[in-house]
Amino acid sequence: MMALLAQRFSRPAVLVAFACSGGAGLMHQMVFLRRLAVAFGSSHLATAVVLAAFMSGLAAGAWLGGRLASRLSRPAWAYGLLEAGVALSALAAPMLIAGAQSLLLRILGLTDEMASAGGGDAAWQLLLGFIAVGPATVLMGAALPVLAGALEAAPAAQKIPLSVLYGANTLGAVSGVIFAGLLLIPTLGLGATTIIAAVLNLLSGLAVACLARGLGPSLPVTNDGTISERPALLTIAIAISGGLAFLLEILWSRLLTYVVGSSLAAVSLMLAAVLSGIALGALAASPRCRTLITASSALAFVWMGAGLSTIGAYLALLNLPTSLAGSFPIAVSSAVIVPSAAFLGAAYPLTVRLVNGDGPVSAGAAGRVYAWNTVGAIVGAVAGSNLLLPLLQFGGTVRLVAFLCIAMSVYQSWRLRTHLPRLLAGGLLAVAVVASPLPGRPAALLSLSAITREALGTETYFSVGRSATVQLLEGADAISLRADGLPEAAIPYRGAPPTLNDQEWQGALGPIARPKSRRLLIVGLGGGVVIGGVPSTIKQIDIVEIEPRIVDAVRQASPMREGAPPSDPRV
Repeated sequence: MMALLAQRFSRPAVLVAFACSGGAGLMHQMVFLRRLAVAFGSSHLATAVVLAAFMSGLAAGAWLGGRLASRLSRPAWAYGLLEAGVALSALAAPMLIAGAQSLLLRILGLTDEMASAGGGDAAWQLLLGFIAVGPATVLMGAALPVLAGALEAAPAAQKIPLSVLYGANTLGAVSGVIFAGLLLIPTLGLGATTIIAAVLNLLSGLAVACLARGLGPSLPVTNDGTISERPALLTIAIAISGGLAFLLEILWSRLLTYVVGSSLAAVSLMLAAVLSGIALGALAASPRCRTLITASSALAFVWMGAGLSTIGAYLALLNLPTSLAGSFPIAVSSAVIVPSAAFLGAAYPLTVRLVNGDGPVSAGAAGRVYAWNTVGAIVGAVAGSNLLLPLLQFGGTVRLVAFLCIAMSVYQSWRLRTHLPRLLAGGLLAVAVVASPLPGRPAALLSLSAITREALGTETYFSVGRSATVQLLEGADAISLRADGLPEAAIPYRGAPPTLNDQEWQGALGPIARPKSRRLLIVGLGGGVVIGGVPSTIKQIDIVEIEPRIVDAVRQASPMREGAPPSDPRV
């Protein structure tokens, strides 16, 4: 088989092999997220920290791969070894994750100040998450620049543009997300999914190592100076682009969870939509990557498109009929996510061309730009959930993303010096975005339930928190407390007739099991209904709640509810 593969270099075969690598990578990512959710939690903040740890490895690997690719005498075999290393590291990841969880518990148990500060938890999760999945993700990140280096020496008729290589890998990632989220993990479990992904890694590495083993070392970086580029500014811009892409992913997932839910299948489909947009953008940008002039002009265009498509998608959500959102949730989600993802996905190959200069694209340029793009994504993941969304809420975050995209487009147009109308139009748009009275949120969409896809009542409280979007809705029979569209509690109105409330029963279960206990720990405040069922034998009640906005919402409901459990002196 190896002799047959080595007889001739085949572009389609290499693209299929690299697509398999992309599919395996996303399958590993989904497994890592599920395993790390058990270790570190599954809130939006914890998930963002885990993703940041995952992408830190990708960034480090891309940077190392870009620097080392030009020094490899047999880069195709090096790629094969990288894929084998990914497979072995992924198989060892469960043990590393278990060790990271144990270490985290030890650290937090011994450091009371860190636990009370709140911010230290995320820092330790990021560090230990990187230790757990770092070996696999560093090798994954190095794969693209090393393979790009291996293909630099291919015959001219067989060369594969970086944009096509990147697009094929991302399309493979789409397949990996769908298969893992909808089929493999639900039916076969995490262990079997890891094994299947590891086999894909090995097959991808073997195929490329054999198909391209006759190719020589990669070429050094070349730049003939046809156009005066500033690589430092371009890498900063691509880092901002990566951060905005991930910030948008968090924003859209927070909004669209109201119609598609937060199940594994729903998360998989939304991630597949993001990756599909990135792949389509990269492939569409391929013809514009041939020269510096066309790439520079196209980069200004795609950043403008990203800003306008973000505003357009949000305005569509503001005016979206709830019946349409409830009837076609996947179609609505794809229509919102794909356009901005496609524009931002096109920015990567275009920036690589500009950083590299004219001539064959070097592995160093590919790795450097990929690393900076991923560093930006890390900042976007952490800052998006932890700072920007709680501070700016939905409307303010959309304005920020759109303004930065349009501002980068204006700067790129200014550097070209030949696009004055575009420059003036972009400047006016940037001012309009900042000054626009964009509504804070799509209230009709956020009144839906991801379970019934019907409105549940009149909203009396709303806030986007670090780990959840919290609402109070006044219904006909009770006050509904919701987090990310899912019911947290049904709070009875003041004067409502007595009912058999299973939430109150939960407050009595612990004292029944341990009648001599005088202290009770409640994990998760919910609507505070459980407190009403705690018997008087309990003298102290401690409540742990991860989202401060839940506490604010429960306090606001106190004047309308039967009793006021959160004000219980035992709490």
